[in-house]
Amino acid sequence: DTGKSSFLRQLALSVVYGDSDFLGFKIDGSCRNVLYVSTEDGEMGTSAWLKKYFGEDEPNNKLLSKLRFTYTIGGVCSNLREIVVSNCIDLIIVDSYADIFEGNMNQSNEVRTFLNQFNSLANEYGTTIIFLHHTNKSAVGKPNKKFISGSHGFEAKMRSVLYLTKDANDDSLRNLSVVKGNYLSSKEKSECYVLEFNEQLSFKNT
Repeated sequence: DTGKSSFLRQLALSVVYGDSDFLGFKIDGSCRNVLYVSTEDGEMGTSAWLKKYFGEDEPNNKLLSKLRFTYTIGGVCSNLREIVVSNCIDLIIVDSYADIFEGNMNQSNEVRTFLNQFNSLANEYGTTIIFLHHTNKSAVGKPNKKFISGSHGFEAKMRSVLYLTKDANDDSLRNLSVVKGNYLSSKEKSECYVLEFNEQLSFKNT
């Protein structure tokens, strides 16, 4: 119930709607097309979220068509490559990583070999790829990349790792922390951003 999927769907909408920022963070995009690989929520779940998010507002269907969802798990990377080769795609979101990875998540070499496919895709076509992943059940205390589920290979391959947690004192708040960022200052990685998570399943940066 942290809202990780909602967070990423809201990001996807900000990109395709041509917003200049997402929760106050600048968006760089060219074609504003997004692919969303949804392995946990099917069409019904996605539709329910969209209706909840927009509420009484009428969505812009022309812009919304730039956000494409796929619910197929098998052969994800090769399928994505086929689309990216013939289309400009700014962002690919994989929700979630654990559902598409078929190897042993605790074997670093298997993890890195698998992720190399996506790394090549990102480097070759300039597409940003985001994986939603989970933490260990034993994760306690201050957000730390060591709590990421599976081997060190996953974290090592990522350029950035964001950590979303419930606020300890207010159920309506979420804390967004950067636990890895290769080009960020230590200050940016030592503090968290406090987000409001409302009944429309959307976030606002406080």
